[in-house]
Amino acid sequence: MIELFPKANRNVFDRLKYHLARVAHHLEVNRMSSQNLTVIFAPCLLKQPNAVKAQEQLEDVAKQTVYVGIVYGPY
Repeated sequence: MIELFPKANRNVFDRLKYHLARVAHHLEVNRMSSQNLTVIFAPCLLKQPNAVKAQEQLEDVAKQTVYVGIVYGPY
C-alpha cells in the first residue's frame, strides 16, 4: 500500500517512521515504546473520511493499530 503513495508522501512517511523509531529507542526516558507510539499514531495515519462518527472511529482503532504495527514494525 505504501508503494502507491506519491513520492512526497512516502518521503514524509519514511521520515515519520525514522523519528518514531528514535523516540521508541529512548523508552527508558519517555516510556513510549513502539507499541505505545503505534496506538497513538494509528488513528491519525489511518483516519476514515470525516463523515464517520467518533464511535465508529474508536471501533477501528484496534485494526488500525495492528496495521500500523505491521508497517512500522521494529526499526
